[in-house]
Amino acid sequence: MIDENTGEPVGFGRSVVRQVAHLVDAIPVFAGYLFPLWDDKRQTLADKIMSTVCVSTR
Repeated sequence: MIDENTGEPVGFGRSVVRQVAHLVDAIPVFAGYLFPLWDDKRQTLADKIMSTVCVSTR
């Protein structure tokens, strides 16, 4: 997981806050988890809130 703006890895603290932000994804009806289906960057709502992007290491 990296910061969308800087490209640097996010730290432990931001990772924890991002996990808490996933509670927003669950409201309503887990709609935030469906965002990656139509989002260009494949971000959930929590990723948009935290300005993070998940990248593959392969």
